[in-house]
Amino acid sequence: MPDQTPPPRTIRLHLRIFLLVLLGTFLILAVAVALPGKNFVVKSSIEVASGLVNDRWDAIEPIDQVAKQISSVYASAALLELAQKGVSISDLGVLQNFRVEPVGRSIVLSNFGSASLAGVAKEFQELVLSRTIKDRAALTNAIRAGLDIKIETARRTFQELNTQSKAIADEIEESKRRSESIRVQLATSRSDLSSKFQRTGSIKNEDARAGLEAEIRELRDQISIQQGLAKEISTERSRATRDLADIRGKAEEQARIIAISERDKQALSETRTTLAPSLIPLPLGRPRLYFFLAAFAVSILLAFGTVVLLNRFDKWDFHV
Repeated sequence: MPDQTPPPRTIRLHLRIFLLVLLGTFLILAVAVALPGKNFVVKSSIEVASGLVNDRWDAIEPIDQVAKQISSVYASAALLELAQKGVSISDLGVLQNFRVEPVGRSIVLSNFGSASLAGVAKEFQELVLSRTIKDRAALTNAIRAGLDIKIETARRTFQELNTQSKAIADEIEESKRRSESIRVQLATSRSDLSSKFQRTGSIKNEDARAGLEAEIRELRDQISIQQGLAKEISTERSRATRDLADIRGKAEEQARIIAISERDKQALSETRTTLAPSLIPLPLGRPRLYFFLAAFAVSILLAFGTVVLLNRFDKWDFHV
């Protein structure tokens, strides 16, 4: 039986072909993987206008709602403006597939693509951010104007209540002075009445007794009137004291409204850019690495298949 083992020169030739096919195929596939891939990302972020909402620091608008507006309204307007500037349809299609991610009170924008689109992606994100900030500014100004009106109204009410409070306090002081005067007069009248009662026992003259009894009746009427006045003054002072407490309570409430509104106004922040559109090169991550490993495996299989095919041709020539 003839020896079918290929000569050493043929083995060396097949090995060279194997290595050439392996390296050539891997180089072509590696270039194919590297060139069309997404090798950059343009990122930017904004912080939505925030303030104290129910004594908690939070965005004044739902973040998800703002993110949806960015994805649809503002992005469409920015793409239309870029199209009017001459950006190609294919580039606009790449820009349209951008990512919007709400993160806390911020929203992050990301564009992926080739390096040739980096400048256009930055311009696209700048347009989106400027429109977003401009629309949010109107809402923030409206809230700030509402707080200004609230503060001014509360201050006027506070001043009016303070004026009423001072008038009632003066009225209470005046009633105290009147009450003290009535008390002194009442004490004098009672002292006079007691003195006249004591004199009635020592007077023998009927006319003098009758005159003294008339004075006693007059003193009694006077004392009754003075007691009535004292009671009225006490009632008015009690009412005024209650009114004063009520008005002071309302004034304190207005002062609290002023303090809270001024705090809320000071805490209110504008929608602002926290990261301007920036080019960030993408590192070689796992998905790209897997593609290179797959390219290497395909290259080995193709090189091996080429050698097997050449070996069959050599055997066919040998038999012929």
